[in-house]
Amino acid sequence: MTLEKTTLSSDFSTAEVYEQGAHLATWTPKEQPPVIWTSTASKYEVGTGIRGGIPIVFPWFNAGRKPGLTPRHGFVRFENWQLVSGPSSKDGETTATWELNGPLDNENFPYKFRARFEVKTGKALSVALVVENLDTEEFDCELAFHTYFHVGDTENTRILGFNGASAKDPFISPAFFRQEGELESAAEIDRVFFTPPNATIVDRVNNRVIRTHSENASNAIVWNPGPEGAKEMADLQDDDWKRFFCLETACIYDNAVVIKPGESFTLDLQVQVESLNPIYL
Repeated sequence: MTLEKTTLSSDFSTAEVYEQGAHLATWTPKEQPPVIWTSTASKYEVGTGIRGGIPIVFPWFNAGRKPGLTPRHGFVRFENWQLVSGPSSKDGETTATWELNGPLDNENFPYKFRARFEVKTGKALSVALVVENLDTEEFDCELAFHTYFHVGDTENTRILGFNGASAKDPFISPAFFRQEGELESAAEIDRVFFTPPNATIVDRVNNRVIRTHSENASNAIVWNPGPEGAKEMADLQDDDWKRFFCLETACIYDNAVVIKPGESFTLDLQVQVESLNPIYL
């Protein structure tokens, strides 16, 4: 069965969003390579995650903070979201909103909630995940945008903005450390930062800078599988690790969000692109 998708076209850029998971698969400014990357080996099958784009992570991150939470990164990315408004265009921007209502069939998150995914594409890309607690008791949750960025060569890409930030490499050690210097490569890394993902991506090969910003996120995660990791993933080509890395926008671990009945929380991300300035080289 083919996954349903919606195309948002503006005067300046185009985005594609799939109904399953409200999954933004691509964002491409006019006359530029895509900024949001998706693997050519992705299956686009019902019940299978799309490798790339902006997967929505909720209500837990990875394997979660307690044993037995499945699937990884939560269940909403496999659910069909309903397009409730748009696409509509105004002043060079096109917007659309998808909605998902719970509880869903998962014993680990039995709460009544409403989730909305809002997309605006124009000169910049803006996305927001709004989670509203419709239950009679509060719940806590982890949220993230697992964003895949397209670059010309991960080994020739700098990521600026995390110098001095508290960090840890969770699959190497639980110990915290202070990031010393900027990230001079986006290859073969899995690092959690305890600071928002307000960063500058210096893509030397594509001669551009990608800027990311979030008002409400508490964490940033930088991930790339490297050559050996890519070979172990069926939905990646062996050399795909050189063409993308993830800079995730998140509230995870001790920064999980508590939402009281009748209240909501918004996770936001803004992405914009500009020509490469020599000062970043």
